[in-house]
Amino acid sequence: MAKTTTNKAAPQRVAGAPIKALKVISRRDSFRRAGFEFTGEAKTLPLDELTDDQVEALKTEPLLVVNEVEIEPEATDTPQS
Repeated sequence: MAKTTTNKAAPQRVAGAPIKALKVISRRDSFRRAGFEFTGEAKTLPLDELTDDQVEALKTEPLLVVNEVEIEPEATDTPQS
């Protein structure tokens, strides 16, 4: 399967809006797919940081458990007066 080399621009996220992501766990001790290494510990990957080909490769890989989830955006420090 050929990799798509499309680089997405930096994701534009709305403050406070949940981010769609994939939560991925390997069925083996260590497994690589779509440019990432996975273990038995869950790794959460925001969908807006993945190409369509990466999403497809992860979702169709039988050695990975992949679930779509929503994550809260990281809090940003706001200066206080």
